[in-house]
Amino acid sequence: PSDSGGCVCPPGTHVDIAGTCVGLVVLLPSLLVPLTVMAALGLGLAIARRLAPKESADWLIDEAALVFPAQPDILGGGDAGMVLRATYRGTAVAVRVFTPMEPGDDSHDHFSGGGVGSGSRRSPSPRGSFSSARSALSRRSLSV
Repeated sequence: PSDSGGCVCPPGTHVDIAGTCVGLVVLLPSLLVPLTVMAALGLGLAIARRLAPKESADWLIDEAALVFPAQPDILGGGDAGMVLRATYRGTAVAVRVFTPMEPGDDSHDHFSGGGVGSGSRRSPSPRGSFSSARSALSRRSLSV
């Protein structure tokens, strides 16, 4: 005990906390273990967030940011619609313009044969016509 009646802690091995001598062997682990666990959890959450798939951020675009040339450049087409060249935020992109299907119309049924890569029912000219591209753009069913 000190002259004032308090506890005198041995130097280098104990610390006075609120009038009580606490050994460094107890104090350091009681501080470092929770801090290490919290840091590891925070780092783990940050990594998980970064690696998580960005579902809507990659696919939801502002349609007004798509810039089409005055005369559409048709890159290709098929039963479901056509693919046009456009610019999105300064980058050249391909935009698929879907042709609306009528109820009961089975001409777009890709499960009954044909489909991508089979070569069946391909339009004779992949560049298409200006009027068909303009009408497809007016319907505005787009996929980038």
